[in-house]
Amino acid sequence: MRLVLLIAFFLLQPASVMADELTERKVKSFYKTQGKIASGKMLNTNKNVSFWQKHATEDSIFSVAMGADDLEKPMVQNLNKKQLIEMLSETYKDIRDAKSKAEIIEININENKQEAVVKYKFIHKSMRLKALPDGGGLSKIPYESSSDCIDRVVLQNTIVQTQNSDCNSSFVYGEPEIVEKE
Repeated sequence: MRLVLLIAFFLLQPASVMADELTERKVKSFYKTQGKIASGKMLNTNKNVSFWQKHATEDSIFSVAMGADDLEKPMVQNLNKKQLIEMLSETYKDIRDAKSKAEIIEININENKQEAVVKYKFIHKSMRLKALPDGGGLSKIPYESSSDCIDRVVLQNTIVQTQNSDCNSSFVYGEPEIVEKE
């Protein structure tokens, strides 16, 4: 389930996104970069953890309602900043061949240009490595996720940060493939 949460939180970006004021262009760049960093042969855990240390407010809450083909009923989980970072640290090492993108649906920036509400869809496809119980190798499990999210983004000390994220996510898993140890 940790993998499900990880993908629902639109993964991450490596460098700080900074601005003097929130603009539509800055907000789009913020999410476009998140899609780029959540893509690649292997994801960089340190860079992604560093991103959330900078780009989540201290009081941030990340909520996700998840449905998957292996769940009988949807699961809902709320994570604070520390919990999110801990989960990312554990989960990123297992993701391979990832392709992600955020499709912005709507951006509403307030008058003082310090806060925005962003509605978007985050789409992710990748493989998850999982050790076989007998120690005889690894399995690669393909999966796809689609998350419909609404975020509250704020500008604090010129850094674009997510204050709250509320996502409804669905996941579809493919058939595992046995591979050699990496």
